[in-house]
Amino acid sequence: MKKNIFDELKEYCPRGYVTRDELKRITGGLICGRTMAVLDQKGKGIRNRQIIGRKTVYFIEDLIEWLKNNTMFENFDD
Repeated sequence: MKKNIFDELKEYCPRGYVTRDELKRITGGLICGRTMAVLDQKGKGIRNRQIIGRKTVYFIEDLIEWLKNNTMFENFDD
């Protein structure tokens, strides 16, 4: 059975969250942390971000939801 990109992303991040600094690596360069910081300031970023110390953290489910709503992936299964 072929996995979709979002299932692979969940498997790649088994701890359930990703830091803003990891976004570029995790998304294969699609989204960088600096871009997400700007989008967060404009209220267009990933919802439910958490700030822990000096790190901004996103839950993987919220990242996936944001990617689905803000990118043009075709032929993915929910």
